[in-house]
Amino acid sequence: KEKLLSTGLYDDKEDSAALLELRCYAAGFQALGDEIESILQESFAQTAEADGLDYIENKYDLGFISDNQEERKRGIIAASKIAAGSFTQRSIETFLSETVGEFEMDASYANSTVGITIKNRGLSSYFIEWIKRILPKIITAELELSITIDGLSWTKIDEKNLTWLEMDNKNYTWADIEIM
Repeated sequence: KEKLLSTGLYDDKEDSAALLELRCYAAGFQALGDEIESILQESFAQTAEADGLDYIENKYDLGFISDNQEERKRGIIAASKIAAGSFTQRSIETFLSETVGEFEMDASYANSTVGITIKNRGLSSYFIEWIKRILPKIITAELELSITIDGLSWTKIDEKNLTWLEMDNKNYTWADIEIM
């Protein structure tokens, strides 16, 4: 305002038409600036809120990750770390650990099939379904994927307080041990 007044082209009266017009421009630019700031915030997973996270998840077909905003951000960031052609056991382990937390995973490679067994340590059924839906989308097209979610862990077996001999004498199968 002061710079424009110093040119002598504008009247310095508060109710002059020129100053009223400048105030209108300023209000419009402020609204535009606020909108641009909001768009920038919502465009990046680290700063996005609900609408931005919805947009990012839909754009990259990640599905709905969680109700928790921080978990959603973590999942989006983890998914962005896996690029086409980077399907390795380590990249998948990193992706899953940053998305769903602690788990055990074994990967095997036979010809063009990648077999992944995830030892379920209390993952919710939602996360198990999410993993089954997302992993096929992030491996390279020439590979086939076989996913097995195994609910049986060594900790779970130890909690049974049975020796291997006792389980063998009772003719328990792995399925029997898992549902005990």
